[in-house]
Amino acid sequence: MTTQYKFALDDVDYFEQSTRLDKAGDPLVCVMLSGMSANVIFENPAQPQHHALFPTTYTASEISVKLARGDKLTDKGQAIFDHANEIRDYYTARLVEEKLTNKERRDSQFATDLMSALRIRGTIKPEYAGIYHKLQDFYLADTKWDNLVATQKSVSNNQEFASANSFKPAKVELKFVDHLYSSGNKTLHNKISYCRYYFTDRHDYLYEFSVPASNTLRTFLEHYFQTFNESNTPWMNVTIFARRELCPVPFYRNEFNYFKIIDWAGLTYNTQGE
Repeated sequence: MTTQYKFALDDVDYFEQSTRLDKAGDPLVCVMLSGMSANVIFENPAQPQHHALFPTTYTASEISVKLARGDKLTDKGQAIFDHANEIRDYYTARLVEEKLTNKERRDSQFATDLMSALRIRGTIKPEYAGIYHKLQDFYLADTKWDNLVATQKSVSNNQEFASANSFKPAKVELKFVDHLYSSGNKTLHNKISYCRYYFTDRHDYLYEFSVPASNTLRTFLEHYFQTFNESNTPWMNVTIFARRELCPVPFYRNEFNYFKIIDWAGLTYNTQGE
């Protein structure tokens, strides 16, 4: 899980008291299913849809009761249910592996809280509400990094990008490989969303560039690197400032380095082959 998680928990302040669920109610499942239209997640919902623009929704407590009595989920509801269990299995295994391999997090209290949040049943404790609401975002980011680490080569600890030593931009050929949308660590009323773009060079080193989602540079970069053409993105000549960074995922922090693009000094439309 990336280092942003701790601050993101402050965004959820509406669970001021514990929310009671069925005694076997799974808080992660109930939170992930809550807030959706009743007929989207359950077949033959008991509550009629009074207005198309304001459909009836279920609270986490109501969802817990319906699951306990065996109400049938729709295909979409079942997919969310399965995804919640997939997320739980992933982090349960990851936390155990971190401990067994001495890769414990700097914030060991959060690891303890996360494991407790995943194990608890029958209630949504306010101190864990943020975890349940943000865990899907964390899971998406962490599994993307799992793939990036598996497919890209780590920059060695004594290797630095040319611009970091010369203080001049350096030329490199880059190819788009993935992107990730994420929220910043600001308050709920001052939140900044970012898009993080990932590229590879001819040596299979990883590069990242972060830009606010509202920045018009996003549109230009996506057109330039043809991010929409994921199966066959071109190699592009660029001139950049970059520096070596540690992987933000605790599990890989001491094992994988990448280059973070600080600024663009030049972009050309000349490609150097496929």
